[in-house]
Amino acid sequence: MYLTICDVFVVCPVSMTLVHERMMVIGRLRCRFYDTGSIKPRVIGGSKPKVATRRVVDAIVRYKAENVTMFAWEIRERLLADGVCSDDTVPSVSSVNR
Repeated sequence: MYLTICDVFVVCPVSMTLVHERMMVIGRLRCRFYDTGSIKPRVIGGSKPKVATRRVVDAIVRYKAENVTMFAWEIRERLLADGVCSDDTVPSVSSVNR
């Protein structure tokens, strides 16, 4: 059987899947680099250091006093915006709710 020029450019579904998966991985790495400045993976599992320091707790109490209906994710964003926490030390939503 001989291949024509048209047969060479037929795209295989498997190769398209592999290309798509590779592009997704590259996209995740670019997002991680944009967010953290590094492509190193984050730690999975284990215990995190305590981030609810007195300064953080006081800021959360102050935010709640200013706006009682403020959501936990809004508090997290405000902690970051006000410079109380960094991306690495901001408490999780469940920690803010506690």
